[in-house]
Amino acid sequence: MKHVEKIVWHGKPVGEVRGRMFIKHVRRRDHFLRFVGGYAIQLSIYEKLKGQGIELVEVYESDTGNTLTASLADFERHGRLVNLGHGEQICLAERFWNKKAAGQMVLPL
Repeated sequence: MKHVEKIVWHGKPVGEVRGRMFIKHVRRRDHFLRFVGGYAIQLSIYEKLKGQGIELVEVYESDTGNTLTASLADFERHGRLVNLGHGEQICLAERFWNKKAAGQMVLPL
């Protein structure tokens, strides 16, 4: 069983680390940044994840059932710094995420 580390920002849980992946559960209608067309993570959390050697970020949209996955390297290459009043965040446009739609099957390799 993989070790699970809860990630907290300002006393609120924002996700968890499992193995080399940061997993975040969101409601798309509340957390999708329309002006950038993507999802963001706190810059301080991004730096912590990078320092821990985390390789992937997974966002599970609880209201759509979709799962989006991107590498921390994608955030480094294509991310955009934003501050919407909740501190600095790094946002990655949806076109850089791998999206698995709800109910979509994944074939084993």
